[in-house]
Amino acid sequence: MLFFDERKISRKYEVSVEGNVVKWWRDVPGFSQRYSWTITDNGNTVLGKGELCEGGETWKKDLDQTFTRVK
Repeated sequence: MLFFDERKISRKYEVSVEGNVVKWWRDVPGFSQRYSWTITDNGNTVLGKGELCEGGETWKKDLDQTFTRVK
């Protein structure tokens, strides 16, 4: 997956899909990231969990999101 934004930042991520979980990640010295989306509630809810590793060893919580379908 290729990411880019208005700050002129671009990054390449690896992506996997297995069952109801989508994951993307990048392992880069100094700024590694990983994120997962888990689809639950018969497809009505997506739970997102992100982590960041800046020093090469310790992962810390970065961005969590919940998306809920409004009927």
